[in-house]
Amino acid sequence: MKKREVALKLFRHLLEHSWHGYSQISRWGDGAGTCPVVINGKTYQLQQGDRDCSSAIISAFEAAGISCGGATFTGNMRDCMVATGNFRWHPGTAYIAKPGDVYLNEACHTAMCMSAVPDRLGEFSISETGGIDGAEGDQTGWESHECDYYNYPWDGILECINDEEDKADSQTPKTGKIEMRQQKGTDNQRFQIEDAGGSFVRIKSKSTGLYLDVPGANAVNGAVLQLYPKNGTDAQLWKIVYKAKGLAQYVQLEPKLSPGRLASVESNGVAGDTAKLKLWNDQNSSKQTFWLKQADDGTYVFVHTYSLKAITAV
Repeated sequence: MKKREVALKLFRHLLEHSWHGYSQISRWGDGAGTCPVVINGKTYQLQQGDRDCSSAIISAFEAAGISCGGATFTGNMRDCMVATGNFRWHPGTAYIAKPGDVYLNEACHTAMCMSAVPDRLGEFSISETGGIDGAEGDQTGWESHECDYYNYPWDGILECINDEEDKADSQTPKTGKIEMRQQKGTDNQRFQIEDAGGSFVRIKSKSTGLYLDVPGANAVNGAVLQLYPKNGTDAQLWKIVYKAKGLAQYVQLEPKLSPGRLASVESNGVAGDTAKLKLWNDQNSSKQTFWLKQADDGTYVFVHTYSLKAITAV
C-alpha cells in the first residue's frame, strides 16, 4: 500500500471516529494519548482529540510518513507542502482530484478528496456550538464529515505525488516470548515500569524494548502472555496489585482487559526453565504472586514467590 493511501485511511479515521471533533483551540489533539489505527497489519498513531480543517489533513499525512514541510494552517500549506516534493500545486479546479488530494482555499478552508467517482470530499467544518471550539469529540456527527463535492471556492488542488510504498506493511511485528527462568540478573530479566495513567502501567523489557502483552487482546483463561511492540491498546495495560505476606510485600499483575484475572506461572514454575506466564482467574495461589525487586539501574525484576524464578524475555 502506498503512503498516500495510508494517509487517506488515517484521515477517514479522523472523520468517522467520535473522538475527533472540531476546534481551532485544541486543533492538534488533547494531549491525553493516541488512537492506534491498524492498516494492513501496521499500527499508526494519531493524537486523540479535536482538529480543524488544516490540522486534520496535516496530521493524517504526517502519521502516514509523508512530510508536509512544517505546514501549520491553510495560509502556508501550499508553499510548505510543495517544497517537500510530496505535492504538486494545480491552480483553479481544472485538474480532477483523486483520493488523497487536497482542495485548498488559502485564506479560509481545506478539505480532502475522498472519492473521484462520485466526487466526495472530507472536511472538519464547525464545532457543536456553531463556533471555533466546543467539547472534545464530535458531538453532532457533523463537526467532521464526508459530503458531496462543492466549490468553496477553491484556489487550487494539492496533488499528493508521493508514490512511496509503505515498506512496513508486509512485515510481521517483532514479538517475544516469556518464560520463567533462574535468576541471573541479566537484562532479559529486567523490566521498566511506565506510568500509563489511571493506576495502570506498561511493562517494558529492557533487553528487547517490547511490552508485556495479551495476545490479540483476548484475555481469557490460559492466554499465554507475550512481548509485543508498543501499540497503545489496553492489551498492554496492567495494574500492579500490592499485597502483604507476613512483613514482606508481594505483587500481582492484573490486566486492564480482564479485572479478576492475574498473570499466573504455569505449573508453579517447577517444570524446568520453560514454564510460561499465562492469564488465569484469581485463585489466591502462589502461582500468581511475585516479589518486585528493583535492580541497580532502576529497572525491576519480577521473581515468582514459589519457584524463585524470574520473568524472562527469551
